[in-house]
Amino acid sequence: MAGAARPGSRPSTAGSAADHGVPGGRPTGRPRGGFPRPWRLIGLLGALLSLLLVAWPLGHPALAQAAGRQLRLTDFQMQARVDRSGSVEVTETLTARFQGSWNGLVREIPLVAQRPQGPEPLGWRLLSITDGEGHPYRYETSTQGSDRQLKIFIPQAHDASRTAVIRYRVRNGIRFYPDHDEFYWNVTGNGWRIPIERAEARVLLPEGVKDLRAAVYTGAEGSTARDARLQIGGDAVSAVTTRGLGPGEGLTLGLGFAKGLVAAPTPLQWAQRWLQARLALLLPLLIGLPLWLLWQRYGRDPRLGAVPVAYEPPEGLAPAVLASLVAEGVSSEALGATLVDLAVKGHLRIEALPNALETLAKDVDPRFQAQTRAVLQLFCTTSYRFTLLSDAQRQRGLRPHERYLLSTLFPSQEPGASIDTDALRNTYYVHVPGFEQLVREALQGLKAYRAWPSAVRAATFFGSIAAVVVLPLLLRLLLPDDIVALQGRADPWLIGVALVVSLGLIAVFSWIMPSRTVRGTELLRQTLGFHEFLGRVEAPRFQRIPLTPELFERYLPYAIAAGQTLAWSAAFRDILVAPPSWYGGDGAGFSGDSFDAADFGRSLSNCCSSASSSMHTSPSSSSSGGSSGGGSSGGGDGGGGGGGF
Repeated sequence: MAGAARPGSRPSTAGSAADHGVPGGRPTGRPRGGFPRPWRLIGLLGALLSLLLVAWPLGHPALAQAAGRQLRLTDFQMQARVDRSGSVEVTETLTARFQGSWNGLVREIPLVAQRPQGPEPLGWRLLSITDGEGHPYRYETSTQGSDRQLKIFIPQAHDASRTAVIRYRVRNGIRFYPDHDEFYWNVTGNGWRIPIERAEARVLLPEGVKDLRAAVYTGAEGSTARDARLQIGGDAVSAVTTRGLGPGEGLTLGLGFAKGLVAAPTPLQWAQRWLQARLALLLPLLIGLPLWLLWQRYGRDPRLGAVPVAYEPPEGLAPAVLASLVAEGVSSEALGATLVDLAVKGHLRIEALPNALETLAKDVDPRFQAQTRAVLQLFCTTSYRFTLLSDAQRQRGLRPHERYLLSTLFPSQEPGASIDTDALRNTYYVHVPGFEQLVREALQGLKAYRAWPSAVRAATFFGSIAAVVVLPLLLRLLLPDDIVALQGRADPWLIGVALVVSLGLIAVFSWIMPSRTVRGTELLRQTLGFHEFLGRVEAPRFQRIPLTPELFERYLPYAIAAGQTLAWSAAFRDILVAPPSWYGGDGAGFSGDSFDAADFGRSLSNCCSSASSSMHTSPSSSSSGGSSGGGSSGGGDGGGGGGGF
């Protein structure tokens, strides 16, 4: 019957074993007096071993019983009643012959149907398991892959014939094609590990069936043999095998009939079946929707509004604190900006140390020294020296993170003590977390955030990852077994796509989840306005602001924290005629005998980068349809197998 799927492969059959000849030869004769003593001993041991092998089953009761323990199905009868709704009630009557002592039967029944349009849930539901007279049997159920395993305990299964009747219903038992519908059913299944002497199937259809046709198949999976008698009646079809079925062989029956006998699924039901096999598509929705609701409730900042220009830092806050407010975490510029701020306040002196390439730059024409120095800096890292100028008494008025920086740079606290950036490399990194913690505490003291941004991001990220892991496990417990068994069978690549999309949503929402308070938003508005002034101080609208060396020094640390060092220095090109008193050495801004503020800004920016890099550096470590004849045995829905235990 056109449209029904055939199995993808037919199991290979084993060829006959080859005969093994024994190489011959001429007798060598034996010495007079019989065999030598070693050969006599070997012969005696062989005779004893043969005697033990023969006598062991007879002398050991357990092994003798196991040798005579056999099981076969003498009869397998299946009756299927098709309902107009498309559901099918199946009754299997299994008659088993137990030789020896057994506990019962095992029956495995698939939960998933492999249809032409893809895998679908059968909607399998067990109704009862009884003996031939209707008395219930004790049984255990478990899921093995995509099969439901029934372990049926049969009393007195010892050298006797016993019958088990299994009744179940499948909600989705009919296949629908454009020109006909079909009940294509693997009656016995091809997974039986014991022989079946006789198998019979009978299918009852609703009244009014038209164009009824059928085909039957027997044998191993993929076989098109028809060792069965087929009988087609008015609204029923039956088939019975004409030979016994060995382990791995089965009986399959396919029925085709005109459309309209069974109600076809609606488009919504088709969509539901399609989605049931691809529940991974819901993962981004199940992850993204809660994250969006959380962001709407807790992660949205108050409206920022227009940003007016500000000509001074808000509330006189430290450069490191303002930089961290904008960065939503301790800024990478915080350390360098704090060093320059301490130098401006008279607590430090910064000196650029000479190097061989800087010496070469001095021999170049003064008009090109600045450009030459900039090129040489690409190949050479300048070192800097920090010298302490203040004592502990003067440092009492500093902010906690500023005092911490001086105390860890100069443990002796003696004015005149100095340290080079080369000496800080691989040693000072242990103090950086303490500095960052103090900056964080200063920012938290402003109540600018509902919670610290990095903690919110970590909680959102790892909580969402935990949900990605737990959600499938939870759905596995809540969903029917046939729906669970479907997952990954249809379009398995969708699972990867769903995971990638979900991880992308987690990354985005984790980043935007931290939120500012109303006060934090106002501080941010003022800070951004101040940064606008630092970066565009040369604009015509700022001409009323007098540019003086004092203004340059006062706001230079803030320009460094905002990443505006070069723009701020260039604005004072015609104002500064000498470097500040707290900065000196090679590269201090002199080109020949003249001072260039822009060159000084580049040197200072390089100083902050070099200092921050040295102080953060840690030591490196090493390390077709079945009803029209186009099917086969093992095709169709149903199937499974079984055995004994």
